[in-house]
Amino acid sequence: MKSGKEKINKSFFYFIYVIIWTLITVILIYPNFSFYKILGTFIFIPIYIYFSFKFLEKVKPIYINLEEKDILFLNILIFLDVIFAKLFTYTLIYFNNFNIPNLFVPSFVGILLTSLFHGKKMGAIYGIIAGIPAFLFNNPILYFLPMIGAIRSTFIKDDLISRAAIFKSSMIGACGFSALLLSLILAFYPSFLPYWYKYLFAAFLGGLYSFLVVNALIPLFEVLFDYTTNLTYLNLSNLHHPLLRKLLLKAPGTYNHSVMVATLAEAAAEAIGANTVLAKCGAIYHDIGKIKRPEYFIENQHGYNPHDFLDPRESAEIIKSHVTEGIKLGKKYKLPKKVIDCIAQHHGNSLIKYFYEKAKRMGLQVNEKDFRYPGPKPQFREAGIIMLADVVEAATRAIKDDVDINLKQFIHKLIQKVVDDDQLSQSGLSLKDIRLIEKVFFKILSGVYHKRIKYEKQTEKEN
Repeated sequence: MKSGKEKINKSFFYFIYVIIWTLITVILIYPNFSFYKILGTFIFIPIYIYFSFKFLEKVKPIYINLEEKDILFLNILIFLDVIFAKLFTYTLIYFNNFNIPNLFVPSFVGILLTSLFHGKKMGAIYGIIAGIPAFLFNNPILYFLPMIGAIRSTFIKDDLISRAAIFKSSMIGACGFSALLLSLILAFYPSFLPYWYKYLFAAFLGGLYSFLVVNALIPLFEVLFDYTTNLTYLNLSNLHHPLLRKLLLKAPGTYNHSVMVATLAEAAAEAIGANTVLAKCGAIYHDIGKIKRPEYFIENQHGYNPHDFLDPRESAEIIKSHVTEGIKLGKKYKLPKKVIDCIAQHHGNSLIKYFYEKAKRMGLQVNEKDFRYPGPKPQFREAGIIMLADVVEAATRAIKDDVDINLKQFIHKLIQKVVDDDQLSQSGLSLKDIRLIEKVFFKILSGVYHKRIKYEKQTEKEN
């Protein structure tokens, strides 16, 4: 339950937002003021914002974890799309004498920025919502434009992970809008036919313009809203990053494990439509906390195990500490918040079962909480994927070479244990997603460990 103070703060936030949105719209969009236009705007915009906020709050469990700042960001983009397009149109008319009625240069700024920061599906949803203010501005073209962008976002195959990809998406959107514009002129505005080439030129110019504006705005929105683009995640995934080089030198076993987890996570994210670049980047950095005490983790040991001489409770504390140390290193090296979240959440609050059972066998007084990771549980799909990839890769790697296993069944049991422990309940992963992830893991790992896979029925002992 939200407190009364929180509700007041939220209402005040909405009120101020509506007033600013409305005033700027009236000043910049309408060249001629009138009482009825201002009154209509003040009635329309609060209703529009209310329903768009409610819509985004409803879809967020399906597509993305949206916070208030994200909803504010999306609504600001709707406004900026219209402002940028109008300003550029007026500039074109002023400098090039494009004296054509209703000339409108398309802006794909909102679609591109939404897809960059929140993914392609959210870009499609944005496009649908962004078309609604067309009725306010009395221009049906304004409705078709974001719809073209929404359709483009739905079918786009490439993630926007480079400036070349952003440019390509801008120009493809411009081509689609050009075709739509030409069809509208032929069907409804035959008087504009003598100027058709000017309209098409303006449409293509709008694509280039959108590309330039998006590149200029990315750093600004990264600072204002604490966002990170796939471009940043891609650069951080470069294995020459100083922190990854340090991991390779101090904990080579952990480094190899992390690279394999990243491979699994990236493929799984692609299969379920999650952010592949974030999944890969988060997976590569998820175990960086092991840099401090690499010898206490089995993948870096060569015969000697220091845990043999420690109290199980002390061993559990050392194992847990790699999460907190990883968070510290992530902040020190200024990793993005989402990557640090992957580090914090990749074990959730799961039980360190080996040392918990060892403590019980030794007759020690044990509190289960002392043997659980600090958490939190994965809060988004990519973090959930990394948790599963980490569990499956570590367990599969630990199987001895002379042991035959039913790998498919083995992976299913590992993942089911995570599900039964309620670690994925807050991640947004559906049962369908989890089954797809299982298939992807099996496909990749069966290629790595094919020599010891046995497909016929196995006894419980062999598994």
